[in-house]
Amino acid sequence: MAVKFKVMPILGLFIFCALFLLPLKLLVAGSFKRFVYHWDAPFYVFAFCLISLAITKLIKRGIDRRAYRSTDVARYIMLSVVSTILCAALMIALLIAIETLIFGKHKSFFHYFAEMTLIGPFLALIINGYISYLYLNDLSKMRENLLLAQRAQAETQLKLLQQKVDPHFFFNNLNVLSSLIERNPEAASEFVTHFTRLYRYILQHRDAEIVPLDEELAFAKDYIYLVEKRFGQAYRFGVSLAGEQARDHMIIPTALQGLIENAVKHNEGSARAPLPITIAVDGDYLTVSNYLRPKPSVSYSAGTGLENLQARYRLLTDKPVEVSREAEFFAVKVPLLKVVNT
Repeated sequence: MAVKFKVMPILGLFIFCALFLLPLKLLVAGSFKRFVYHWDAPFYVFAFCLISLAITKLIKRGIDRRAYRSTDVARYIMLSVVSTILCAALMIALLIAIETLIFGKHKSFFHYFAEMTLIGPFLALIINGYISYLYLNDLSKMRENLLLAQRAQAETQLKLLQQKVDPHFFFNNLNVLSSLIERNPEAASEFVTHFTRLYRYILQHRDAEIVPLDEELAFAKDYIYLVEKRFGQAYRFGVSLAGEQARDHMIIPTALQGLIENAVKHNEGSARAPLPITIAVDGDYLTVSNYLRPKPSVSYSAGTGLENLQARYRLLTDKPVEVSREAEFFAVKVPLLKVVNT
């Protein structure tokens, strides 16, 4: 079935070329008695069409590099004009070369110009028909990406709301708080402060696409505080991040916290052998890395949370979320974004 979709348009183009030449040759001949149909002509016209389509595709790639993921009509008008002129000039040059070098015919430039006048509109029709197809295809992809964006945003909001009322996370922290109230009321008060700040951040940014890195880092530190109160010294967090780096970049909300949560959820740590989890900026990326110590009851995988994060980033930047896993080491690099003032 896949081959059919590739072969049929090409075969249809060839048949169209052959049928197009019939009335054209008859028009030039003026009558059926003088009508002569050269059966090799459709192959030449077909070859010119394929070359023109290939040139059009190459030109489009060059234009796309300057205007990524855009369906601006002006781009396609420019593509149409440039491709038509370039392909017409190339067609005249090929006609002269074929008839002069291969068949040894020397005709006037007016003859070639007359042929181009007849075949040129056909060539322009083919080129602009292909450009229309490319435009509709790009428009369809943009609409598909928009639907994916809406779906990813909905999944993100759902996840944030689930985090807000996650019974395991909520009751685990309540247990920790209950224990602190009995043993250390001052520490319990501090715990409540971090706990409420964490949920306030989730509520405030549930509809945001990006947030300042310094705000996300403060949110992650509140989460780290809760992890340390629950697990003690089982996890050792290292943050290598300058203040100016945090102020100059943006990040998707809860991205950093989600990566920390992923490392804690899937890896084992203890007071005797704490698991190092490192947070650092590497160029335009934020990296969260840890040694692999899989928990026996949890199979180690990136999970839907990381897939959701990757989908959200694809909608905002060309830079991918990079995931690397070695024998004893796991790291995730998320792009840091910058707001461009226009």
